Amino acid sequence: MLYEKCREILSGRGIPNPSDQSFLLRDDGNGPYISSWDVSALGAQPTPAELNAASASAGVSVISASERDNDLASKGLKALMLAVDQRLRRVVLTDTTTPAEWAEAIRTEYDAL
Repeated sequence: MLYEKCREILSGRGIPNPSDQSFLLRDDGNGPYISSWDVSALGAQPTPAELNAASASAGVSVISASERDNDLASKGLKALMLAVDQRLRRVVLTDTTTPAEWAEAIRTEYDAL
């Protein structure tokens, strides 16, 4: 998929048979990305827009490493927020709950994360 798109772009640049060591792809479980690119042999690394425009493997969207990292950070933050929300829902407040008791209950649930 991504490999074929890179090869298509390189072929368009007049580099039909690059060395397999000229560029390296990785997939850490969140989609493929270019982890290494030999600029001196291949020219500038293709942008996500160039990769998305390549016809190979139509329908596969490519994101940059920073976009991927931001997405992972966002997912991690959402998971943490859900965990905190679930913990806080365990805190039962009554009309007689004092602010100190409320704070202690929240602190206990937070520490359990």
